[in-house]
Amino acid sequence: MPLSPRDGELDYPSIYHVERDERAVTVAQWYDGLPTVLPEVEYVLLVRKELATSGATETELKLVPFDEVASRLAGYEKRAIEGMPCLVPPSLEPVPAILDWFRTLTPDAERPTGIRPESLLDAELVEKARAGLCRMEGELSVTAVPMK
Repeated sequence: MPLSPRDGELDYPSIYHVERDERAVTVAQWYDGLPTVLPEVEYVLLVRKELATSGATETELKLVPFDEVASRLAGYEKRAIEGMPCLVPPSLEPVPAILDWFRTLTPDAERPTGIRPESLLDAELVEKARAGLCRMEGELSVTAVPMK
């Protein structure tokens, strides 16, 4: 399989959450160093399939801080896509230096643990709870929320 984007279009990865250092962090996946729009998240999960080391029996993964990834993306343009800050590659052609970097990374020994979106509390909900306002089945009720 050639190392090029599908159907001549750039990939735009989904953003999801994984556990890192006992907290939820935002992550986007980047496959095999192919030209990909990278949303600004906390970490990028580098995925090696075609670039996996010889003899690898499964897909290799490496969780890397976004800033470290961004520092290697000379020529990528910073642009907002649907309100999300992103780094956009200058072309559809794979960059040899990025492919080489992907090949040299040591895969993580453990796979990241995904976190389902419905298990996350958002800041607005927490603030409403702290204020003592909770919505339950369409009815507004006032409750006492103990503060530590």
